[in-house]
Amino acid sequence: MRVGLWFGGAIALTLAAIVAGVAIVVTDAKSLGDKLVSGVVPGEIALRLDEPGTYTIYHEHRTRIDGKVRDGGSLEGLRIKVVEMATGQAVPVGPPTVSGSYSFGDRAGVAAFSFRAIRPGAYGLAAAYDDGRPQPRHVLSVSLGLVHAIVRLVTITISTGFTALVLLVLVVLAVVRSRRRG
Repeated sequence: MRVGLWFGGAIALTLAAIVAGVAIVVTDAKSLGDKLVSGVVPGEIALRLDEPGTYTIYHEHRTRIDGKVRDGGSLEGLRIKVVEMATGQAVPVGPPTVSGSYSFGDRAGVAAFSFRAIRPGAYGLAAAYDDGRPQPRHVLSVSLGLVHAIVRLVTITISTGFTALVLLVLVVLAVVRSRRRG
């Protein structure tokens, strides 16, 4: 058995696992922003929800408004209402059911509220200050499963690294064992 060939194969397998992992991570990371429906408030955000479930409303405390990156302040005094458009029925809005945050590119947000959509369809989110003032403006983003997508991404990254390491160790052990025999 040629040791150089085995080590070359081990390195090739390890690099292939790393490249595959990086490709998956980059592709998934780029799509994280697509999982968010965002809008500037005070104001209204039209939501098209494709499936029932508990949706999280994130406050983007670092975001882009009017082409400028801004750091958002407190949401104090801002009232959020969600309505199912087909029925006109108000949907209760409460504290977030998951504690989560995200940061990618020039966007960073933290879970602020949540609501449960019992069926897919059109929903409207309206946000206004108690006293009717138009400022400060904030960006709210709505998502179903963003935290789960981030956890999936982290899991894939760790699994890929671990798989690459295991492949390398197995080949090295096989080479060492082969050399001892003869």
